[in-house]
Amino acid sequence: IVTEDQKALAGVKPDEVLYVRFWRRDDTEYKFRSHLLPGSDPSGGLLLLAHGETLDRVQRRDYFRLPAQIPVTLHALPAGDAASLPPAELWDRGPGAQRLEGTLIDLSAGGVALRSTTALKEGELVTVDPEARTPFPLEGIACRVIHSARDPKGGYTHHLEFVNVDEAHRDHMVRQIDREQINL
Repeated sequence: IVTEDQKALAGVKPDEVLYVRFWRRDDTEYKFRSHLLPGSDPSGGLLLLAHGETLDRVQRRDYFRLPAQIPVTLHALPAGDAASLPPAELWDRGPGAQRLEGTLIDLSAGGVALRSTTALKEGELVTVDPEARTPFPLEGIACRVIHSARDPKGGYTHHLEFVNVDEAHRDHMVRQIDREQINL
């Protein structure tokens, strides 16, 4: 059990139905319904759950993808080793850097989907504006365009993967996205 959840679980009664969701690292999301078994102590963090009758596999991806509508500015990165630098040391964008305005339409700990009016090429490198103020820790993250398509409604949809995120930063994003998806 995650420590922050202990307060919320302290009020769970044995006859209440629980909706359980869990994720396996580098796998997918699962969910099932259950209830507490005798011997459980939710206030102490011990939950004994009855086996769910069904286990639903919800996503078949490494990280949960959260729908979003977040305006963002990206900057073109020069080719080379810039993408290997951590966000705090990443490239001083300078006055001549190409800017790309768009909207993040979903995000995960592995990357984002972006809708914009600007075309990008697969393999191109961009970085999230280091001065961006987004609800998620995306400032200065370098991204590689892995897929770009013309949107039938106009503009383009780009799928970007993060290329310079260390494991601690990724774990922080996973936890934050997991908390947000509970509120959906």
